[in-house]
Amino acid sequence: MPTDPIPTETLWQRLSQGKHTALVGAPPPEPPASLGACVVRVRCDVPQTTLGPLADARGKLERLLGAPHPLFAEARDRVVSGLRRRLLGEMPGQAEGAELVELGNRFAAEIGRPAVLVFEAVEAADVPTLEALRALVLRTGWLKLPLLLAFRAEPTGPAAALLEALATAEGHEAIVRPAAPPAEATPAAPPAPAFSPRVLPPDVLRVLRAGATVGSGFEVGLVSALVGQSPLDVLDVLQRAADLGVPIEDQGEGRFHLPEPVVAALTSSTLPSLANAWHRMLASMLKTEVEVVTEAPAEPAVAEAAAAAPEAAPEAAPEATPEADAVPERPARTPGAPPYAELFDKAEAPAPEANATQAPPAEEAPTEATTADEPAPAFAWIGSPPPPPVVSIRAAPPEAPPAVPDPTPAPAPRGDDARAAGHLAAAGEIEASVERYRAAAEKAAAMGAFTQALAHGSRALALLENLPPTRERRVLRVRLLVDLARLQWQAPGPDSAFTLRRALSALDAARVALGEGGPAELRTEIAVLIASVCYDLGDMRSLERAEAELSRESRALLDAGDALGAARLLNDQAAVYVRMGDPVRAVHLLTESRNVFEQRAPNDPVAILELAETDHLLARIPLHVPPRPGREVDALNMGIDHALAAERTYKRLGAARELGRVWETLGRLELKKGRLERAAERLSAALELGQKLGDVVGLARSAAAMSEVLAAGGRFRDAFGLLGDSIALNLEKGSLIGIAETRRAFQELLRKAPRDPGTEEAARAVATRLAQADAVLPRIELPGTR
Repeated sequence: MPTDPIPTETLWQRLSQGKHTALVGAPPPEPPASLGACVVRVRCDVPQTTLGPLADARGKLERLLGAPHPLFAEARDRVVSGLRRRLLGEMPGQAEGAELVELGNRFAAEIGRPAVLVFEAVEAADVPTLEALRALVLRTGWLKLPLLLAFRAEPTGPAAALLEALATAEGHEAIVRPAAPPAEATPAAPPAPAFSPRVLPPDVLRVLRAGATVGSGFEVGLVSALVGQSPLDVLDVLQRAADLGVPIEDQGEGRFHLPEPVVAALTSSTLPSLANAWHRMLASMLKTEVEVVTEAPAEPAVAEAAAAAPEAAPEAAPEATPEADAVPERPARTPGAPPYAELFDKAEAPAPEANATQAPPAEEAPTEATTADEPAPAFAWIGSPPPPPVVSIRAAPPEAPPAVPDPTPAPAPRGDDARAAGHLAAAGEIEASVERYRAAAEKAAAMGAFTQALAHGSRALALLENLPPTRERRVLRVRLLVDLARLQWQAPGPDSAFTLRRALSALDAARVALGEGGPAELRTEIAVLIASVCYDLGDMRSLERAEAELSRESRALLDAGDALGAARLLNDQAAVYVRMGDPVRAVHLLTESRNVFEQRAPNDPVAILELAETDHLLARIPLHVPPRPGREVDALNMGIDHALAAERTYKRLGAARELGRVWETLGRLELKKGRLERAAERLSAALELGQKLGDVVGLARSAAAMSEVLAAGGRFRDAFGLLGDSIALNLEKGSLIGIAETRRAFQELLRKAPRDPGTEEAARAVATRLAQADAVLPRIELPGTR
């Protein structure tokens, strides 16, 4: 009885246990019917596009999940919002590959049955894909969706390095090879005769030439557009070609594959003018169009959460409509209270963020939000009334797993700027190719594919260097240098190419290349990026340069009549002054910018958002620097007033994520006042909203804050448990800054926790989770720490 050359049972047993596996020398077999597995297949022998197979995998997972994850746009928003985001506790920092990992983990959790992501013909993948997969398998436990890496033959070079990495991470049992054939095996078939395109009928030859122009793997939709026939007619022609002996490979996904010798024969027999015309058509079809998105007035999750949100005082529920005439109210201020800036002292050196769990002020006069009959704040909600439950920040699994269909044939190709750039370069359209590579780099960076983004940007620069210099090309070159510098600044890259010093050098080079006659907005962008990099370097000399850059550009914008742009830079300057230990100057700048936004808010919806964010920035000042001794209560009350003003605006606008962040800030401010019950209410609302939105970063932040509330109430075991959940969420998102902040919170919690066996066991569990996170993600330090 013949034996199965592939140990199918062993292979699928490993995969069903969630273990990454490689199969060498054979095509991947179908899973046993009894397993009921959902298999997502991705081909790597497709037209060469940097990280193309990983992009295909993301696309297929998104379609199976029903829609892209809502945090895709949020990551981009945090990237481009400037230094002010540092005051809000946010900064760029997502591990490479985090987007695919997040999608894969969601799919594995929601499918309700075993699932496997299969990469076929891995040895044919581009080098960046192989390197990305290698980094992925080395981070044991990060991707919960098991991978099956199928190699058609024994790999060499970077593909062999991937196989070796899998053996290092999972053990040599992760490499599965088919049994050797018996000695009397059938001799190899004679080589196939050389392919000659001229023996084919003209209509068949035309379709095959169009397919070869697309690449060795071509989509029916693209070929259909090139030859002006319906997809069904093209499929019929391809069927005839297969009947005539053309070695076409088809797996039913609407994409066909031809051997490289056949592709070479077809392209060499195509007239250059026809090939160039097809390349231009392909570039037009493949480029990504900019979509204009009109935001909905308010999300249902915001409306629900806003209705249940804790309020400082009864007020009419605002309508969630983003109308321009919905001007925010000024934050309330107690009569006779001193200006906000006078409540802080200037420090002599950069100060780290004050810990939110320090002892509350010793004295506090009753305010409109605090009554004299209120219980003492230290343990107000311990005992009676009963303490709030430990919030579970992991969404409960559905009672019945959602029905997820098996993968269906891929639809017509979506935008692929890198492929479009390649076709434009082949047609001789170099400048247009550079623009497409730039767009591809931007998209890759937004998805966390930093190595891919750097490769696209470098390719664009190399193409541009071969053209004679003109003013337009000089400006384009500067923009590319700025893009690469932004990437080197933001990205936690895998090597020394991604460092702050390299980013600063690239920006200095861009400024020199721009000269005096470049566009003003580009000069401002360079200055802001230099300030951002200097801020993250964190030493006093760098901070002084950051302040000088922002101050100069703010004056230049004001001289040019752009008061709104100048006000935005004032907010960024405030972040620098807080880092320099000068909260007084920071508050003055924020107040000045707030006045500008308030004047323009009645006629400018953007100014309304800027005004709300400025209120939120002002609210967080007491979380970064301690107020003057004896003025803690006044500072916290004014911070809460500004936070409530931001909350009212975000409710009106339906800004869900921002509303959750404000609730987190309110929770931390209430914690510093010692009002633990109110802090818990605010943070519980933030956690609930984060669950509804799928805001993993917001959940992680609010969970860490809630752990501080629990610790302040003496519930250290629960605090460590919730901090562990925050680590898990940050790891799931690949948030490097989140892990760094949680590590700092853990050290502070360790310092305060009692030394009893139960608490020490909970602390050890958190330490283990931190160690696991450090083994998976690169470790970074918080900005300005030394």
